[in-house]
This record gives sequence, structure tokens and C-alpha cells, in this order.
Amino acid sequence: MDALVWAVYARLDDYPPGPHLAPLASYYETDATGRKQMQLARQIAGVLDDYQVYRPDMLLNWEKSGPQQHPENPTEIWQSWLWRKIVSTSRTTSLPLVMKDLVAAAAKIHCQTCPAGSVCSGCRLCHPCFCPCFQHWTQRCFYFF
Repeated sequence: MDALVWAVYARLDDYPPGPHLAPLASYYETDATGRKQMQLARQIAGVLDDYQVYRPDMLLNWEKSGPQQHPENPTEIWQSWLWRKIVSTSRTTSLPLVMKDLVAAAAKIHCQTCPAGSVCSGCRLCHPCFCPCFQHWTQRCFYFF
């Protein structure tokens, strides 16, 4: 998440002047040390990181400049702008896009080598973004987490 914190930090000052980011900018603009901007960047990065896991469809929509879910919400306006800016300048693919590709690839895998009714267990902790990968495979196997 540190890379995301620094990406947010670097782009907070890039936002076009306007009312949407004014409350955020007013929080850190008088701090000459940059400490408040870093604290704010950590908080925003934490929210964006949660979105990657729990709201990946929203981030994918933002990436392709699709319609916002709540266009009247000023928070969604600056968050979507910030996400697009981070993704467009990143050297890596965003987690939601990687997961979308992974789920699509998992759907193509036919679990033919696994006998029908097989039971797979032992994975105690599974990140929520991986759960769709197992959806197709459960047609032949039972998975217990």
C-alpha cells in the first residue's frame, strides 16, 4: 500500500482548482512540513485500497471514465479523478483489472482432472477478490475455506 500512498501524495496537488477538493486542500495547504498531506494521503490510499478489494467494479468503471454511481457526490468526483490519474501514470496494472482478467481466465479452466465430488480444503484465509475464481470450479469440486 506504500506505493499507493506515495501516488496519492504526489497527485493531491495536481487536482484542478475547484470546489470538490477544496476541503481536502484546506486541511494541508498551511502545513509547510508536508506531514498533514502525508497523513491525508495515507487515509485516502487506505480507502482506495479497500475499494480495490470490495468495490473493484466501481474502480474499473472509473478507469474507463464511465458514469459515476453518484455524480452529485463531490467525494466521488475527486476520488474518481484521483484514481484515473494514479492508474494512467502507473507502470503496473491496477488490481481490479488484474482480478478481472484472472476471473475470466479461471472461468476458461475446466477442472476435468479433478474427479467429480472432490473436496479441496485447507485454505483458511482467502482474500475476497479471489472468491469469484472458485465459482466456476465448484461445479465439480467442493471447496472449504
